[in-house]
Amino acid sequence: MPPGSPTLPINRAESPRARVLMLVKRKEGISQADFRRHWSQVHAPMLLRMAEGEGKAPLKYHQMHINAQTNDILTWMGRETTEWDGVAMFEAESFGDIFAIFQSEQMRIAGVADEEEFMDRSRTQLIPLNFIPFIDK
Repeated sequence: MPPGSPTLPINRAESPRARVLMLVKRKEGISQADFRRHWSQVHAPMLLRMAEGEGKAPLKYHQMHINAQTNDILTWMGRETTEWDGVAMFEAESFGDIFAIFQSEQMRIAGVADEEEFMDRSRTQLIPLNFIPFIDK
């Protein structure tokens, strides 16, 4: 962590690992199909290669792509739905391990440049989470 960075909370009794959700919105003018293809087939492999190359690979990385057809049906039914096009979940031993991925020089240069090709980075939101499992089959 850079000098002067805020101290990370240490108490994670609820969960043995740290997780960060990333809410992602596609770049204006990009179709949902092109967004999904680029995110899953171009960006994710690049991100994982960079993280592994620096010894900072997450324990888990999941992408959850919004099901547009079901989203439209829910809207038609009068239900409030999401404006996001996808959610990513990073899981690691600590929040520091996850932040190391985001702060690596390769990610800040090549990763950010690639993100600007398909997502609206200004709307990306990060949510640090502690999980409390109730059912885990």
